Amino acid sequence: MSKSFRAFIAEQDAEYVYHIKSTRHLHDDDIFGKLQIGMLGYDLRSLER
Repeated sequence: MSKSFRAFIAEQDAEYVYHIKSTRHLHDDDIFGKLQIGMLGYDLRSLER
């Protein structure tokens, strides 16, 4: 069973560190920018490549 990242985050009630790795899109500025915009709704300390 696979869950969306949003559903997975919604189940968590403690502080966690998530590492999202995608070697294909690691240095793609356009896709990284879309990821940053998509994650604006979350309380993130940092979003790094």
